[in-house]
Amino acid sequence: MRAAAEDADIAAAYGVDHKKLAYLLSGLGAAYAGISGTFIALIATLAPAQIWTWLGVVFAVVIIGRLGNPLGALFAGMLIGASESLAMAVFSPAWAPVVSFSVLIAILLWNPEWA
Repeated sequence: MRAAAEDADIAAAYGVDHKKLAYLLSGLGAAYAGISGTFIALIATLAPAQIWTWLGVVFAVVIIGRLGNPLGALFAGMLIGASESLAMAVFSPAWAPVVSFSVLIAILLWNPEWA
């Protein structure tokens, strides 16, 4: 995949059909986005104004998990989700948005090279 993205001609020389691969990956990404959107719709109310609610959480997950690292994003999402759930159980659900940024700031203070 990466070879086809970097240099399609060389990947084609090794027998990789870069157009089919691009279509496959685009379709797979769209399917994952549709499935995740369906799961979010099952547990949350969806409204156009709620993008600001999700934006901070997604930003924290991407920064903690490192940009372009799927496993890092997975573990960062689990860390943020567990910490927000704990904060909602111990304190109040209103404190959940503060937790993602607090975890982000704590990790960046602990390891400044992370960003």
